[in-house]
Amino acid sequence: MAAIFALSSLPSHDLPGWGPSEWTSTLGHVVAYATLAWCVVLFLHRSGLSGTRLAAATLIEVCLYGIGDEIHQSFVPTRTPSALDVAADCLGGCLALWFWKKGAR
Repeated sequence: MAAIFALSSLPSHDLPGWGPSEWTSTLGHVVAYATLAWCVVLFLHRSGLSGTRLAAATLIEVCLYGIGDEIHQSFVPTRTPSALDVAADCLGGCLALWFWKKGAR
């Protein structure tokens, strides 16, 4: 979460290596939030959650953080909030959960 917040605090021209392309930005969101979801699912699983509750809690956490991140970006010069970014964040969370479920079998 700290890494995502730090990157979100940078003006868009200061972002490292991603360039202006929309697809690379979207890919960056998917990867970052899949990593976040993986960390969240590991933490919640160790706390005793499992099954649907684990998946729901993880996805809610990741998607709400994505929404909060977009609100945060609205205060950063040259950055704007985007519904597409939130969708990419939630997709990253879903992908991490899919890989978690595949690994649990």
